[in-house]
Amino acid sequence: MKAWNRRSFLGSALASAALGGLTRRSALGLPAQARDYSKVAISVDMEGISGIVSSRERLLDAPEFAAARKWLVSDVNAAVEGALDAGATRITVHDTHGSEKRNIPYDELHPAANLIRGGNQFFWEYDALDSSYGAAFMIGMHAGPLVPALASHYFTSSIRGIRVNGRPIAESHMTAALAAHFGIPTVLVTGDQFVCRMMREWSGGEMVTVQIADSLARNSAITMPLEKTRKLIRAGAREALGKAPETKPLAFDKPLRVELDLAYPEEAKSIALMPTVEQTEDLSIAFTAKDALEAHKTLIAALLILTSPVNLARP
Repeated sequence: MKAWNRRSFLGSALASAALGGLTRRSALGLPAQARDYSKVAISVDMEGISGIVSSRERLLDAPEFAAARKWLVSDVNAAVEGALDAGATRITVHDTHGSEKRNIPYDELHPAANLIRGGNQFFWEYDALDSSYGAAFMIGMHAGPLVPALASHYFTSSIRGIRVNGRPIAESHMTAALAAHFGIPTVLVTGDQFVCRMMREWSGGEMVTVQIADSLARNSAITMPLEKTRKLIRAGAREALGKAPETKPLAFDKPLRVELDLAYPEEAKSIALMPTVEQTEDLSIAFTAKDALEAHKTLIAALLILTSPVNLARP
């Protein structure tokens, strides 16, 4: 394992752009030395993967999915190689894209990494996380709803906006907050310029970001050759894991007040059937959660309602 150099911790995120209600802390009260910096967890989405610009590439039954999987595993393997360069000995990759979570080609993943695939996991498989992990990576991330970025959304197009403690968030915010719930600092994100800028600002510059495309719209971007993005992601992962001992988890202030804006009033009414959720306006619901894990579970329940056959059959 390489020797770890410590440096001074950066100040808070820029007030004009940082997410409100952010706490940078050692979650669960665990001292930094309790973490094993040779253990890395990697959460993988697909919208922010090198070269991908269309739903025809990133959906399981899409005509160009086979080609996009090659680009996906290229990005993931580059992150694994960078972690190995920095001394990682145990790497767990969480495939979290889509409804079936079977995107990463099992036989093409780097042999140093274990793979969690399939099932109803979102962002992370909770049972596979614990506070001994030294760092988390986010590969292939994207911006939130109503942002002119590649595939910008939160879970589904029915969600038009989502806020925590009054500020807009994207999936990457919740991914990092869930890792923080288990005491794990998120040190790397890859994706377009929007998600990279967002996570740099939220972390006060602590998080290493690797931009793999320059988004022009929700379905177009200036892309780079895979050979170049592999090198950039590997170097970013190596740098990020090297910074892990001085990086604290990013968490929301507790309790979390979560608000969702939806596409149809019937959706808001259906989600508000959950005892912890209230319909605040025709198209909006809100709830309060004690921590990020409870908030995420409530959001998943809302997603299951939004994508249920009954809801999809609305007039």
